[in-house]
Amino acid sequence: MVRRAVLHPDAERELDDAIAWIEGDRPHYGVLFSEAFDTAIERLLEYPAIGKRVRGDVRRWVLRRWRYVIVYSIEEYGIDIVAVAHQSRRPNYWRKRVRR
Repeated sequence: MVRRAVLHPDAERELDDAIAWIEGDRPHYGVLFSEAFDTAIERLLEYPAIGKRVRGDVRRWVLRRWRYVIVYSIEEYGIDIVAVAHQSRRPNYWRKRVRR
């Protein structure tokens, strides 16, 4: 079975916003952030339980070098990405997105 990552619509917007903000601050760094995100997703699809459990079945994975975390849950098809959250802004704002 091919495992896949599904982004919550708000998480997709957060990812796009993060890439744009980083790119605007430092040209080409948005691409580097995007690549780091893609690498992290590949790792999470291969080893979904490596993230730290933060609430029920929800886990988080820190993007090294960046001040962002991927908040996700493990599903039968792969992972469900709940948020792409900056570490120093509004902690736990994503909780209303969790289905459980």
